[in-house]
Amino acid sequence: MAGWGFGASTFSQVPGSMAEEKILLEPSTSEKQLDILGCRSARPNSRETGGAAGLPMAASGVQSIPLWLERRIPSDAACARARIAKSVLDALKLAFSADCSSVNAFVPHPDLQKEFALRGSEQWAYGELTAVGCRQMLDALLQPQLPPTASERELFVDVGSGAGIVVVFAALIGVSSIGVELVPARHAAAQVAVDRLARRSKSLPVKLICADALTITTEYSHATRFFCNNAIWPDELTSKVATHIAEHAPRLAAFATVMPIPAEVVGTTGLALLRATAVDVTWDRIGAPLHIYVPAGREEDLSDMDRFDECYEAAREGCLGELSMF
Repeated sequence: MAGWGFGASTFSQVPGSMAEEKILLEPSTSEKQLDILGCRSARPNSRETGGAAGLPMAASGVQSIPLWLERRIPSDAACARARIAKSVLDALKLAFSADCSSVNAFVPHPDLQKEFALRGSEQWAYGELTAVGCRQMLDALLQPQLPPTASERELFVDVGSGAGIVVVFAALIGVSSIGVELVPARHAAAQVAVDRLARRSKSLPVKLICADALTITTEYSHATRFFCNNAIWPDELTSKVATHIAEHAPRLAAFATVMPIPAEVVGTTGLALLRATAVDVTWDRIGAPLHIYVPAGREEDLSDMDRFDECYEAAREGCLGELSMF
């Protein structure tokens, strides 16, 4: 993704208003790039000088409306069907609905891209599980029992946590969570969301770390559940992350990924596929695959029909079909 324009990000607070912090970028994304990013583009009203809802305008006059903003919190009815409690949904709306992150905001600085270029440009793509997807993923991830040697305390880690919706959701249902994010602007957006809840007396068991996930060891050593949205990562990067987690997470009970861990790495890391299903995501209306891995020897003896459900098969066929993850 080298060569994308990246303006300096700032946070500004509207005095006396909970419509609050907005991530504002210097406009530098062309209309063609917006199409590649998979954003909804809308021509502004001629009477307006800026984008609706405070969204930055591209130099071409096209308003950037990222799909992760538009789709991250589905309708109340959809959330109710997914058994998301009203208190959780209200907290998610408070934390994330005022987010005005632009496409540009989440594109890493060229220096960061250069530093990690050998891992592939795909790592910088951005997409989220929706609130419904968070519920689906955590239901599947929390199902496997803890290893006999682990204490009862759960600790969830989202590797590549972005703006923080997954870790916040996990914390809202009572699971202590850690979000690890390499891109400073994404990490900052997550911190804003957590701070919004803290100001409303909703302090959460969430720790946010802005760092390379492959340098974290101490936090992983206490964690029991991991999730990684690796939807378009190269296999080499997925392999490195899986290997690092397996080496440094002795309490590991389950590890969820969007795309599968390469088979040869599953074997060498001592993991085994428990089941594969699908979750609701911002970049594809059909959903995306979800693979749940557990330590080898703890997987159930399932037939492929039981291990790979119908939702998984549909999501695998449609994964990234809209190319709107970016």
